[in-house]
Amino acid sequence: MNNKLKCILIMFLTVLAFWASTCHFFSALAEIDNSPKITIVYGQKSATFFPQKYKAQSKVFTHKYAEQKYNRSGDIKQKINMLKLIKSQGWSSYDAFKFMFAGLNDDIERWLILNVNTSPQNAKLIFRPNNSVKFAIIKEKNGQTADIQKLFDDIYQKMLINTTVKVPAQTLPIRPEITAEYLKQETYHRASFSTGYASSSAGRKHNIQLAMKRFDGLVVRHGEIVSFNKVVGPRTAYNGFVEAKIILGGRYEQGIGGGVCQASTTVYNAALLADMEIISANNHSLRVGYIEPSFDAMVNGSWSDLKFRNNTGRNVYIHSYCTQNRVIVEFYGLKMPYRITRRYKILSRIASPGSDKILDYDGKYSKYVKYKGQTHILQHPKDGMITEGYLRYYSGDKLLKEVKIRNDRYAPQRGLIVEGVQSPPPPEEQQKDLEKNANEKLFDFSKIFRGFEDILR
Repeated sequence: MNNKLKCILIMFLTVLAFWASTCHFFSALAEIDNSPKITIVYGQKSATFFPQKYKAQSKVFTHKYAEQKYNRSGDIKQKINMLKLIKSQGWSSYDAFKFMFAGLNDDIERWLILNVNTSPQNAKLIFRPNNSVKFAIIKEKNGQTADIQKLFDDIYQKMLINTTVKVPAQTLPIRPEITAEYLKQETYHRASFSTGYASSSAGRKHNIQLAMKRFDGLVVRHGEIVSFNKVVGPRTAYNGFVEAKIILGGRYEQGIGGGVCQASTTVYNAALLADMEIISANNHSLRVGYIEPSFDAMVNGSWSDLKFRNNTGRNVYIHSYCTQNRVIVEFYGLKMPYRITRRYKILSRIASPGSDKILDYDGKYSKYVKYKGQTHILQHPKDGMITEGYLRYYSGDKLLKEVKIRNDRYAPQRGLIVEGVQSPPPPEEQQKDLEKNANEKLFDFSKIFRGFEDILR
């Protein structure tokens, strides 16, 4: 056979093979096109499923409540007849399709999850304690899920008429668990309390303000226990605190973190009025001037802490801040069904043992005393006392109940007098000292006067 004949034979066989494959391809397309189809439509999206592709593993099934046997094989018309039969037995359309076309339901549901279903979005509450509007609420959004039962009911009804069907997916709303109205219930003002610190030293004010900043914006979940020491942190220079007066050994001494007890006391009283459950609160060894007896809350870094629990059933929000003269704590949450006030009672007083006198050898108090016979009271003696604290619960002006919450003992406080140690100078030198002091005071007044002049300008 010559080469030309070979080439013609090869070309003929190639065309024949292409024709055969093309015929098979179009035959397959025609077969697919004529196959039963279920098309699910949602908006601009759609998906087509071929029910005959989903073969049951077991061809015969015996219902456990009857001897009726169901044929799960056969062509689409036979299967539709089986659908009618098992539907007549009380099956849902969903269960009937799941039985007759194994895996079809799963594939349809996967498509619905990806293309139709959306999750709901809960409302969110944003606490902005230092804004004029303290609470911002982002509204909830409904989600949706495909109505599976209706979808298969529609597929069943349409397949009774035609084996190729197109069915729109219907949706059901999914409500979010947390709504804006639900969160709004947490934004009521429950209680406020304040104490004064206008006469405090700069260091003491700094420590109080720092502690209040640590509490500001705190969100307390239901059942959560708040520890003052944990929120504020250790009273150290590294943690931002400075020296100020503290009570140590029954006396007022300089120490790091002085003034923080006024912050804890203010938080404590606001927590009482906001109806928090007090876990622990301790009194000072001595009376303090910024709060009534039996309502102080002494804290330190070792053994004494203020702790309270939120048992309101919902979140509680704390706004704590300082003005020029006041320390203020506010609690927000569910609206309270009653109003709470405080009352203390002095059971007995413990007389002060008097005052101690110290001599100023180191010149520590030279601005007060210098010579023998000159004295200055550093600390007045104070009586001690035994006291009780009470909370009163009101509905309007009606007293519902009074509850005793504390019993405290405050030690008496010795006074402290300082005396100079230098021998008095001759009268002329005393006169010079007096004139010098007068001139210094006059100089101070002149500076004040110039300050007023600057203001008036």
